[in-house]
Amino acid sequence: MGYSLRIVLMFFFLDF
Repeated sequence: MGYSLRIVLMFFFLDF
């Protein structure tokens, strides 16, 4: 559960 959230957050930051 934590792994998916971490990846999503990283992608969000990269997209930002």
